[in-house]
Amino acid sequence: MSDHLYKKGENVSEQTGIPPKNPQVYEVSIQKLIHPEEFQCNECGALISASDTTEDVYKIEKLIIKDNVLYGLVIRCNQCYSTIRLIDFNIRNKEMD
Repeated sequence: MSDHLYKKGENVSEQTGIPPKNPQVYEVSIQKLIHPEEFQCNECGALISASDTTEDVYKIEKLIIKDNVLYGLVIRCNQCYSTIRLIDFNIRNKEMD
């Protein structure tokens, strides 16, 4: 078995240092969320809330910028290590103008 080195922030279990076997990747449009400020992880149901700044439940991995406007976020659920691409931010902002 070969040794693997993982960077901080990658899908790695805090207890074992081993990435989960099948972390899932989901894409969610903010347009389809009833309450876009909080929603559940598609995989494990953990509540992901914009007001949670602790990074205990999720971590923002990347901002998605299109045409100098925030289009979405890539976040990782810290419960099941799934990746969620939360998209369509700019569409919501245009509708509010």
